[in-house]
This record gives sequence, structure tokens and C-alpha cells, in this order.
Amino acid sequence: MKRPGHKSRETPWLLIATIGGISAVIVIAVLFFSGYIVAPPQEPGSGVLTPVKTVIPTLKPVSTAVTSIQTGITPVTTTVVSDTATVAVPSFGIYVKIDYIGAFSGTYTVNGVQYPVRSSGSRMFLLQDVTGTVTAAFQKEDGTTKHNLTVGIYKDGKLLQSDSVSSAYGQVSIAADV
Repeated sequence: MKRPGHKSRETPWLLIATIGGISAVIVIAVLFFSGYIVAPPQEPGSGVLTPVKTVIPTLKPVSTAVTSIQTGITPVTTTVVSDTATVAVPSFGIYVKIDYIGAFSGTYTVNGVQYPVRSSGSRMFLLQDVTGTVTAAFQKEDGTTKHNLTVGIYKDGKLLQSDSVSSAYGQVSIAADV
């Protein structure tokens, strides 16, 4: 039985469990939004996108923050990496590549099937079993005029078609025969 004025022996474990749970949620959120956690591959034509995991060889830390909790837990160092680095296009396959520092949305069409996209940063999508014409239409989702939205269609590492726009809520539409 708990006496008035005395702390429960379970209080430190409750604090540690709460801090651990919050830390786990933060780590999972950072991994998800950075693109390291992606959906499993889907069947072509299912309407679900399969993002291409890109490797950026030259990453530079933007900022470092150190968090320390006075419970005997070792401090954690977090490094934030800029999402504005250029992504190299592989030398094989057909890709749609979208580059924009802010949010963008749109679709690309392969074999008559439209695939919706809503993202930000530099993203590439591998197109499978492609014949005929590939189209891509994307739009900025913000009013900035300082950065370009660039969309390109690539085959075996070579640019087939590209266009960009810097205007607020600007739109880009391109098509290429593959």
C-alpha cells in the first residue's frame, strides 16, 4: 500500500518506458520520411508505386544535435542529411526522375496505366515492361519561385526528354518514346 508522501517504486520504470517509446516513434518516423522504409514491390499495373531506393555517395551532415537524459542512458547523436543532393540515374532500365526541394504531385503513364505520385526531394521510379510512349506530368505544391521542378525520362542512363519550371505552382508535362 502506498503511503502519502512516498513515491511509488514503479515511477522510474514508467519514465524509462515512456522515454523509450517516444524515442522509438521518433526513429521510425525519421526512417519513414527519409525514404529508408518503403513498401514492398507490387505487381505492375496494380496502381501502387514501387519507389526506387537511391544511394547518394556524397552526403554531408547539415546539423548535429546531442540529446542527453539524466537517467544513466548514453547520449544519442543525430545527424541530419540534406535531401537536395543530386541522384545519379542507373545505366540500365527506364526511369522517371523528379527533382524538387519542395512538395510535388502528379502522374506518370506507362502502357496506358497512370501512376500517381506525391512526394518531395529527388525521386526516381523504375518503369517495368514498357512499350511505346511514357508520359509524365507534375506540379509544384507551393508558391515558391526560387527552385526549379525538373522532370526527366531516362533510358539506360541517357536522358530522352526533360523539362523544368520555376514559377509558383508550376507544371511540367513531358513524353518520350522508349
